[in-house]
Parts: sequence; C-alpha cells; structure tokens
Amino acid sequence: CKFEWRNNQLKAIDTVKHTDFVSGIHSQSVGAGKSLIGLKVMWEYHKKYPKNNLMWLCERRDIPEKLFFKKIKVGNKTKLEIDHDKRINWKTHDIIDLDKFNIIEFILNKPKNYHKIINESKRNEKPYLLVVNRAFMTTKISNTSTYKYSKIKNIPSFCIIDECHSCMSSETYALLTYMKYNLDCKIQGLSATPYRHGKSKTKSLLNANISSSIINQNNLDTFNNVEKLINIFHKPNNQNQLNILSWFNMKQAIEEGIILEPIFHWYEIKEISDIDARKKEYKYTNI
Repeated sequence: CKFEWRNNQLKAIDTVKHTDFVSGIHSQSVGAGKSLIGLKVMWEYHKKYPKNNLMWLCERRDIPEKLFFKKIKVGNKTKLEIDHDKRINWKTHDIIDLDKFNIIEFILNKPKNYHKIINESKRNEKPYLLVVNRAFMTTKISNTSTYKYSKIKNIPSFCIIDECHSCMSSETYALLTYMKYNLDCKIQGLSATPYRHGKSKTKSLLNANISSSIINQNNLDTFNNVEKLINIFHKPNNQNQLNILSWFNMKQAIEEGIILEPIFHWYEIKEISDIDARKKEYKYTNI
C-alpha cells in the first residue's frame, strides 16, 4: 500500500534530527501518528548512533504489545513475537528496520535473569531495542528495596516513552530521573495531553542514587507536576522551560482531515449507585 508521511510527522522528525535527538515531548493529537513518529525517530537515531541501545517504554503494557507484536501459542504458554507484516511494512517505507536490532521483550516475558539478558546483549553485533512496560522496570527485587532497573548496566542511550504524561507518577519519575541524570540517557515522550497541573505524591529521590548536587540544582525532589515534566523534558539551554519538540492539536488534526470530528454523547443519569447504574439504560443525545 502507498505510504506518505504527513506534514505534522515530517516536522517532528526534522526537528529531532536538527537538534541531535535532545530530550523533549511530541505533543500530538490522538490519531495523528505519534507511534510512527516515535519509531522513525528511533530509526534516525540508530542511523547516526548505530552502536547505541534503545528503549521503548510505556506505562500500559497493552500499547507496546499491540504496536510491535502478535501473540502466539508455544505449548500451553502465550508468547509474543514481532508482527511480521508490520516489520516488513516498516522496513519497506523506511520507518524502522527491526532486523538491525536485538529485540528484547519484557511485556509478557518476565525472566528472572532479565539483567543478564540485557547486560550480555552487547556481545551481539546488534544493539538492543528493549520493549518494556514501566511496572516491570520499577518492580523491587525480592526482599530488597532496590528496583530492577538498578541492576541494568548496559543501559539504553535513547528512550521513547509512550503516554509520557505518566512520568509524574512516583515510580516512573524515579526511573526517568535515574536514566536521565545518572546515565545520560536522552528521553523523548509521546502524548496527546502531556501537560498536567497540580501535584502528585512522589517518593523522595534523595536515596535513589542521584547526587544531592543534581537534586539541588534541578529541584528534582518535587511534588509539582509541571516541575516534574520540565525536569525530564527541559530545553537543553534552559532547565526551567519545557521542550516541546512538536505540537499538533485536535483542532489542527480535524482541519487537515487527519481525524474525524468527535461525536459527544450526553447522558442523563438518575442513579448514582455503582451496582444499579450498570443495570440501567440511559437516554443519550448525539451532537
């Protein structure tokens, strides 16, 4: 089938190439092709830094599962393998060539020797592409207060975090600050709604192997959601300003015919009991 990049996608890809893949956010409407932007950005990064490892991170595991894989049965177990049709399609259209990577999947695959699999992948001629959900990385090692990610020495140099508004949660924020400030990993986020006001409780980073000088300099130990976003995705020349790499909102997407106009459903609800409400049928109006 014919494939053409849209203008919003081309602008995003050109920006990250011209800025040497700095950390920042792609704020693009639902349906505007954020996932393809993320894949292409990783591919362009690989072209420039072919030996560096990559990570695709997401709070929810079903999103990267559906993006990269298909389920197969091996005996009585369900496993994931790279979707062959997508792999060929992405390679054909120069979106990303997954054959150039050692794909490591920790979505359904939960090996106890996960750190050895990652750390020893450097023996392979290919760099790895780790596809993982956040919960796996931030699970604590049995009977300890240490997170799993602390045992990974062969760390990725570049990370795409899908649904990056999740980075304000306690464990995700700790993981990303560790990767960014201790391991010098560049991080780019994808989200239709990245900006969040208010505060969210975060465990102190003072004992997270991040130096106190860095914490004092960047105010990492904060509950403020905006400050958290800026700490991960600030501009390279201004640590107090959020770095929006690309912007394409719903209004623009509708005007350019990329997504359909939304349909709103107004419900008249007379029951507030959770149990009873599920059994009721309500009148609604399409607008």
